[in-house]
Amino acid sequence: MKGFTIEEVRGIAELNEYAELSLNKTSRVLSFCNQSGSVRINVYYTTGTVGTCLSHPQKGKTQLFRREVDVELLNLIFRNPRGHTGKGYHRKNARQWWKSANHGLEPDSARRWRFVASVSGLSTDSKEIDNISKFCSLWDDLYWDKGDLPDLSKTNFACGSRASLISMAMDVAQELLRNTLCICNRKHAEAFQRGRLEESDIETYPCGNCCNMEHFLKVHSADVTRLKKKLRRFRGAVCVEVIRWLIARDICGTSLFDESYTPITTAYSDIVDSAHQDYGELVYSKEDNLCPCHGVIYN
Repeated sequence: MKGFTIEEVRGIAELNEYAELSLNKTSRVLSFCNQSGSVRINVYYTTGTVGTCLSHPQKGKTQLFRREVDVELLNLIFRNPRGHTGKGYHRKNARQWWKSANHGLEPDSARRWRFVASVSGLSTDSKEIDNISKFCSLWDDLYWDKGDLPDLSKTNFACGSRASLISMAMDVAQELLRNTLCICNRKHAEAFQRGRLEESDIETYPCGNCCNMEHFLKVHSADVTRLKKKLRRFRGAVCVEVIRWLIARDICGTSLFDESYTPITTAYSDIVDSAHQDYGELVYSKEDNLCPCHGVIYN
């Protein structure tokens, strides 16, 4: 896997007159901006992935993420970032769809996972990353109609789509981990583990408890089955990370736990979570009113 030393990245940025914004050792990223503030470059120094964000007066923010960048290309990106945006993404409209020369139109969740999987090192295989993105696209197609805002209070079939898909994801997680799992309030579970909260006071969220599930499944049972097959085919770490994110996205402040309220994680969880936060901060504006980690509107 290609990568850089922190000193190499800082030297190239300084040579091209970029100011350092931050160093995040959890997500292993150095962030820089140019003198006008119109260009931001994030360098994930252990994976060799570089994210460039450029402000455009008509298109808004244009995004480019390059994998396996070497020192020579990194220098070229800093020297002329606008010369390396031909295969980037820009938002098609305020509905959070992205247009790309490579992938056509993709929902924000698919675009997000291309970024997160690459910069975290969760996946280095282009085909696997494509499959994660396609899975997210299909999932969101069942949540919202194309062009809708990603508003969790306005999903298709009300709670029916959400309850059906989260229930399916929990089935896959339990098959994979061979354990009894639950969705519960993250802060409550952490307080319980520290002896500061009784088990009876932990807020949990049962799956499949929605009066609209039956109506949703009458129309989309085949779609749910297809998604379940795709989710089962993912490698274990990918499957767990995608399910963790979908659960937390669907119910703000929750996560996946085992029967003793120990969080379900992988070796990638810390950097994956940090990369989701980075994506939101890099891509969304304050006017979007979107959760930076999940790209949805909570009401």
